Amino acid sequence: MISTSKHGSRPPGTERLDPAAVRTGEPFTVLYGPGVGDVFVDSAAQVCVMEQALWRMLRSAGFERIVFSTLHHPVYFLDRASWDLSRRPVRRREGPAGRRGPRLMEHASLQGPLGGTQLLGSAPPSRAEPAADEGATPRAAPASGIADSFAVMTLAAHLRGSGHRTAVVFPHADEFLLLNEAPRQLAGAMAEWAADAVAGNQWILVFRRASLNSVAEFLRGLGRYPQLESFVNERRDEPTRGGTFRVGLPQAAELERLVHSVRLRSGLRVAWQDLDRVVRGMAGQPETARVWHGRLEQLSAAEEPLGRHSVRPWLGAAPSDERTPWDRLAAMPGMEALVRRFEDMRAEMEAAEELGVRGLAAEAEPPARHLVFTGNPGTGKTTVARLVGEIYRDLGVLSRGHCREAKVNDLVAGYVGQTAGRTDAVVDQALDGVLFIDEAYTLSDQREGFGSDAIQALLKRMEDDRGRLVVIVAGYPDKMREFLDANPGLRSRFPLTNIVEFRDYDPGLLNTILLRRLAEHGLRPSDETAQALGRIVEGMHRSRDETFGNAREMRTLADAIRTRWAVRVGRQVEQPVTVDDIPQEYQDHLHGQAPDLTVRRPNSTGMWASRGPSGHRNDSSTG
Repeated sequence: MISTSKHGSRPPGTERLDPAAVRTGEPFTVLYGPGVGDVFVDSAAQVCVMEQALWRMLRSAGFERIVFSTLHHPVYFLDRASWDLSRRPVRRREGPAGRRGPRLMEHASLQGPLGGTQLLGSAPPSRAEPAADEGATPRAAPASGIADSFAVMTLAAHLRGSGHRTAVVFPHADEFLLLNEAPRQLAGAMAEWAADAVAGNQWILVFRRASLNSVAEFLRGLGRYPQLESFVNERRDEPTRGGTFRVGLPQAAELERLVHSVRLRSGLRVAWQDLDRVVRGMAGQPETARVWHGRLEQLSAAEEPLGRHSVRPWLGAAPSDERTPWDRLAAMPGMEALVRRFEDMRAEMEAAEELGVRGLAAEAEPPARHLVFTGNPGTGKTTVARLVGEIYRDLGVLSRGHCREAKVNDLVAGYVGQTAGRTDAVVDQALDGVLFIDEAYTLSDQREGFGSDAIQALLKRMEDDRGRLVVIVAGYPDKMREFLDANPGLRSRFPLTNIVEFRDYDPGLLNTILLRRLAEHGLRPSDETAQALGRIVEGMHRSRDETFGNAREMRTLADAIRTRWAVRVGRQVEQPVTVDDIPQEYQDHLHGQAPDLTVRRPNSTGMWASRGPSGHRNDSSTG
């Protein structure tokens, strides 16, 4: 075994590149995912690029010789040990006058443009491993003058050697497979390698693709590498077989190391009381470490401390709310049962952890965490779905806890064979968090579309990525019952105990929401107006149908009042809201009349919307 550092210890690594990924015994390892091409922060808080981080992972996995290949550098190394193991220093020809000739290739069977002469460029710096902070381009030994066909022969020969455990790495596999000038030789080498691989050696291919499905589509489009294409297709259909590895986005531990790296190297100031909250917020965003590195450097250059206020432009409104997700959920009306449910889940998980520590329980498949939200629009389903991600993260169910909101059009394509890929892409964005599908019942409602394809793809990913994905589907109660009955797999993944009902708000709560919205606008209703608004809200609630928008209707009414009030008062903003500022269609409720429900027109999504009890349009959204 070659020593990997001055002290013989393993090099520092990162959670996102697990050495277990290349300990599968497969001839190939295909890496993909949103983290490919990112920077990594290792356990020593050093920022390194993908090639350096991958080199360290392979060293930790026991590889003694690591050879890299790109279009511009067909054969190169990042460390002196790999270089030394790839040449034969004692085998030289005797030149004229007793002068020693050029080095010969390690494998005598290799014959290139200059016969057996070795063209591997100058040796890399004499050190055990590449430095992590040398910039974006690692030092390497480019193979000047080597043609693609000869490079393929060289790489294959290195893999064939059984004396040293070897990895051949294509860090830009998309580019290399598409543009190299020896595709037939490369395809042949891959086929031969798959049929008769040397145990322990591997071909590592890194694709800048978000999903394994997109890797498969890319290879199918090339049509040049049938062996590799078959390998990827088989692993896509059976992900537990090994040979593929998804490189994800950074999580909290790595991002905290990044904060300290920028603090130590660039002088970033940190508001320590905010650090835990800020790091959790950073980890909840689907951003690369490269993006966060740039943002932290920006704060450092501006001499602005890292805290909940400075990161607000990047995290949205969440950090401005000092309450925990549990407190925010408890403050929402009608959520008492759901709060109890999550508290019971926390107790259950704590008990399971203690049983495991004491050896009193065997590992078992965790219960289903997917949820069904049923209810009319405006009852808080979308808001609660976002909170569920944060709560599941606090419970340890999810590592990131972000919420990817999706409509049916995000999942379903318009052509045969494209829906599964589109659904996979959305699921990939939701991994380690929540996928929230609004109006999910329209997947099963489609008569001539491909909604069933999306359901099948979703069910497969819910099985393949259990532990990394929570799916929440939402819609009208009757429609969601039909949706769950449309496919037996749906009922098994969404048990009856996981159905959460969101009831319509009562008139008192609706009136509170309306008055709060007016106050947020800076408006003050007169006593007479406040009484009139209470009667209007009661009338709207009494005449509501299944499209009633609850809180959304109150926001719509408040905004309409604000517009009429502003037109009336101009700059005399101290004037209160009067009854005349209430739109006429709402005032019908003051006379015991309900607005006309017959006015119907299609909305922007192509679905029909009606003028509901408020006299305003009610969309079919269930948010």
